[in-house]
Parts: sequence; C-alpha cells; structure tokens
Amino acid sequence: LTEVEDLVIHSASYVGFAFAGEAIAVLQSQLDADDRLRLAASIDQRSSLPLAQRFVQGAALYAIFDARRVPQQLAFYSDVSPDYYRYVMGTFGCTFGRESFTVREREIVTVAMLAAMASAPRQLAFHVRVALEQGVQREELAEVLLHTQLYAGLPAANNAATTMREVFSQEAQQA
Repeated sequence: LTEVEDLVIHSASYVGFAFAGEAIAVLQSQLDADDRLRLAASIDQRSSLPLAQRFVQGAALYAIFDARRVPQQLAFYSDVSPDYYRYVMGTFGCTFGRESFTVREREIVTVAMLAAMASAPRQLAFHVRVALEQGVQREELAEVLLHTQLYAGLPAANNAATTMREVFSQEAQQA
C-alpha cells in the first residue's frame, strides 16, 4: 500500500496533480475502510515539514545525482520566481526521500512517465542518464519503450527512443 501511495506521489511530480488526483480517486474506490485507514496512517511525515527544511532535504538528495547544477538551478529559477525552485526541491525531497522504492526503481518509473508525456525531452535525457548510473540496463529501458508504446502511443515511444539513443551515443563517446 505504501508503494502505491509513493507511486501516486511520484507520478504527481511528473504528470501533474490532476492526473495523480484521478489515480488517487481510483485507488480509494478500490480500497475498503480498513485499507483507507492504513493508507492514512502511512503518510510520510516529511510532507508536513516546513518548506525550508523540505528544500534542504530535496537539494541534498538531488545533489546525489547532479551536485554541480543545484546552485546553478537555484540561481536560474530564482530569476523566474524566488519560491519556484524551493517548492520543486521540497517536493523532490518528500518524494525521493521515501524508502518504499529504491532510487533505481524511481528512475525507471520516472523514465516511463517522461517517455509517456513526450513533452519533456531534456528531463527524459537527464533521467535516462541517472537511471544508467543507478544500474538500469539498456534492455530495461527498451522495455520501458514497449510499455510507453502500448499505453501512450507510438509517437511518444518514438520521441523517447530518439532521446534515449542520443543519451546512449553521448555515453559511448564519453567512455
């Protein structure tokens, strides 16, 4: 149940709260009263921390993947909105800091969602790199493409395949 909850929360970060809200509604309709009580009891306390503390935790977790960009991103997004990046990192800290999925598992889910969205190629490329660094194999990413094609359509899968191919090519050149 906690894994399902985490998946919905993680999904909201990438496809938006409207879609995640729909998933929560379907989930709740399938649970009986006892399961709903366990779901409510499993809510992670990080989400109730003050934003400043969630931001620090999120930035620390993100730095594991891309430490050099944390200060650059803060400066870049602060030009747009001083609070935007803090909220993004706060959400990241609440989601990626949960223990029900490993970072490797979260990266597979993230790549799948970004591939299905077909509207975030730069984020997809970043997460494909992180997935590879977390030990996800190219063959596993190919399986993600097959699922993307099945559930989001061939155009989304083709766009994701193009992005993945570019990442694989860059990785090969750096090796």
